Amino acid sequence: MLKDDIAVFPQAKEVKSVLIMLHGYGANGDDLISMASQIQEQNSYMAFYAPNAPFQMEYNAYKWFDIGDLDNESIYEQFSYIEKLIKRAMPEISVVNSFIDKIKLKHNLTDKDIALMGFSQGGLLALMTGLMHAEKLNCLIGCSAVPLSINDTFDLSHILSKPDTLLTHGTDDDVIPLIGMEITENTLKNVNIHTETHIVPGMGHNIDMSSILAMSQFLKEHSNIK
Repeated sequence: MLKDDIAVFPQAKEVKSVLIMLHGYGANGDDLISMASQIQEQNSYMAFYAPNAPFQMEYNAYKWFDIGDLDNESIYEQFSYIEKLIKRAMPEISVVNSFIDKIKLKHNLTDKDIALMGFSQGGLLALMTGLMHAEKLNCLIGCSAVPLSINDTFDLSHILSKPDTLLTHGTDDDVIPLIGMEITENTLKNVNIHTETHIVPGMGHNIDMSSILAMSQFLKEHSNIK
């Protein structure tokens, strides 16, 4: 089970919403939780959780699923590469769902109070989990995410809910090129999911301050707190 020890809470305020943050390959929850204070400026009742992925690679480095043996395959050239990554992400959806249930119970919240965000392979997992969640989550955010497409592994029958989604990406990403975000955007829009994009000129495989501000505003706009 994922641990909830990497977290940031509102100061002296009740938790009314939560952003769960899924890190990228070879990283850890601390990489993302550092953004919490900036997002919290516009979302003062929001708590943040950034669990380490279940598979440890080396000291303080974790992964949600393997990718190393696919390095020679290109997402430019073949959709089969995307499908292989989606297939590897699929078993981890239940792990994230269990964490969502744990956080809901901890703060007495419902699915509509939970937003899900992920970076790189964590981005793919966040999007898949949100779309396959039986009850609609608040919203989804994918940052420099591994592309999502409809295929034999992830077909239309897997989409159970359609939360609004924000995608951020850099034009100079040499790990997951911008075309990856465009594939995901087209996939989501083709199934009538409201999708917004934030494209950063010159940014590589990263989350810059403009992306953090875009996420913060997106979360504020989707807040259920009156």
